[in-house]
Amino acid sequence: MAIHQQFRWGPKKSYITYTTYTAEAGKPESIHFEGMMVWNAATKNVDYLIAAEPGSGAQEKGELHVEDDGAIVREVTMTHADGSVAHFRQTFRRTAQGAMTSLMRQTSNGWEPNFPGSEKLDMSRRMQ
Repeated sequence: MAIHQQFRWGPKKSYITYTTYTAEAGKPESIHFEGMMVWNAATKNVDYLIAAEPGSGAQEKGELHVEDDGAIVREVTMTHADGSVAHFRQTFRRTAQGAMTSLMRQTSNGWEPNFPGSEKLDMSRRMQ
């Protein structure tokens, strides 16, 4: 699976639109989620609201913050169309090769990979 994330500034850098595309082998790229991020001056974090799998009725909301070690953490509350809720955490870290991310889900046993291998996904930059 390939994941392509795109960030764009809104007018006067007032917000950021955030789109994540996914593509499985042999299939065209499609939008996985899309939404908006806004700086929260009170918390010094970035708040966001995202439509997940557009048309599904699901959404993600949460915040991004920077850890003491420089990692960027995206705390996620996912609300499915049926009203059920799940919690995820995505962490972005710099590496010698560029960057990596991990995507974990909260379970009754603690934090676990969202899918096999999601605890360490290498990232590369693609300019458009």
